[in-house]
Amino acid sequence: MQHFFTLLLLCSTFFSLSAQHVTTTKPPGKLSHSPQNTESTCNFAGTVSFGQFIGQSNHVEPNQVFFCLGDSLLIEHNGDADLSSDPVPGTPAGVAMSFYLCPPTISGDDLVSITLTPGDPCLLGGAGTLLTTEGFPNGGDNWFFNNGLLQAEYNSGQPLELFFAPITVDDWVETTYEAGPGCVTVNVDDAFSVVYLNAIRATQVENMVAGNRCIGKFAVSGGYPQYNDTATFSIDVSLDGQPQEKGILHLPPAQQLHQTFILFSVTTPGLYHVSIEDGKSCGLQLDMDMSGCDASTNVVFEPDSVSALPGDTVCVPIRVRGFEVVSAAFSIHWDATELQYLNYDDLHPAIASFFDPAVFLNPSQIFNGKLGFSLFDLSWPGTLIDVPADESLLSLCFQVIDTLDGCIPVQVMSAPSILAFENEQGLPLAITTIPGSICPGDVQVSSVKTPNIHQLQMQPNPIRSGETLRISGLTTGYPTVDLALRDAQGKVVYRQQQIEVFDGIIELNTTHLPGGVYFLELRQETLFSSMVKLVVLD
Repeated sequence: MQHFFTLLLLCSTFFSLSAQHVTTTKPPGKLSHSPQNTESTCNFAGTVSFGQFIGQSNHVEPNQVFFCLGDSLLIEHNGDADLSSDPVPGTPAGVAMSFYLCPPTISGDDLVSITLTPGDPCLLGGAGTLLTTEGFPNGGDNWFFNNGLLQAEYNSGQPLELFFAPITVDDWVETTYEAGPGCVTVNVDDAFSVVYLNAIRATQVENMVAGNRCIGKFAVSGGYPQYNDTATFSIDVSLDGQPQEKGILHLPPAQQLHQTFILFSVTTPGLYHVSIEDGKSCGLQLDMDMSGCDASTNVVFEPDSVSALPGDTVCVPIRVRGFEVVSAAFSIHWDATELQYLNYDDLHPAIASFFDPAVFLNPSQIFNGKLGFSLFDLSWPGTLIDVPADESLLSLCFQVIDTLDGCIPVQVMSAPSILAFENEQGLPLAITTIPGSICPGDVQVSSVKTPNIHQLQMQPNPIRSGETLRISGLTTGYPTVDLALRDAQGKVVYRQQQIEVFDGIIELNTTHLPGGVYFLELRQETLFSSMVKLVVLD
């Protein structure tokens, strides 16, 4: 058994990394070293330092290391061991590493005191489970790495934490102890732990959920959340070539745990990059083909953009499209340092008859600028909640706390309530969210971080397909603007970048646009406008 673990952790340091990123670092300094044992007649196991680290983990601390699968760390013995009390000098003594399941407390001074009753209750497998050093009896170096074998051997494949400490060995070549009373010591003050994590995995990957090609799904497991059941994953879903175009995660961040199903919605068809990270920098990336998405059936949320002065009370209508559901859950977010929530108001008749705040309102995160809603007609289960396009589902009212430095987004997201919408067949619906905002009412567009959309002008509007649209009121000082058009369901149907701006004006040819209602989105470097409605006539 002892030779198995020697080979297990000291095999070739040339190994394959399937990592999201690889770093090579040398953590600073030594561990909490004990001074060399100069007064005792017994041996001293010496001290160790952390050397070169290769891998993903961001947690390589002096007394604890977290290993992503494939990570490795060089443990350097400092050559300060005292092996003068070797009972049989003809078989040279040396230094090894002993394995523990908890921090070691018994330092010796003989094998009986370490391994037998009362002994050290944390010692793993008795004194036979040892890891030898690299070839210097007085302390060479050890490469520690995570290849998954320790998890399989000691914890049925689950992640685990092992503790290690330098220990003296009578016969270093054979990694054994010699007959007689001997002298064996462990430097418990230089013990450290290694947490061996498993790889992050995404399984049951689907790019179409219940027939809806705008909803993706996968189950996520492994990494740090598998070791710590309160830890969560950080997940990002971004469109290839347009990283600002994000998929919308239906589950709040606090619920993205080990062995959780993750659903997300997209609006624009294409290939999406999914990035998963576990808080220790262990990561996984996968691609999901959502090119079949047709967002015409997405539930669209678009809060209004309004203006206000310091101290004003202002209400923001939350407008919807495609809102034909039997049940819904969503949350509305704002900046609680800029806006003080007052109340909700103006419930649409489709929900006013059954809405009970004691049942359907989740105010637990109001202090963080988050308010959750759920909608379901308990009196008539299965009743369709139908809100016509562009009508307000409800309004949120705020008091502006102080002078606004820029526009404050008001947007629909998850947390504290999840994002979940069901149609009459009980099938999930995808969601499109378009942020609204509360902007300063007494400043020009050029002086705020986000332009006040009401200052932009489009002529003519309505416009006939094929005519030239003239957009004025853009911020001067920015030579170009990026433009996107969304249809009535929020799907991007046209995009043009780096359009030259002359005197705050751009022109757009509409030959490619069939008749219909569109929403114009503009971005000038860091400045962003919410939607302006454009009507195109055939």
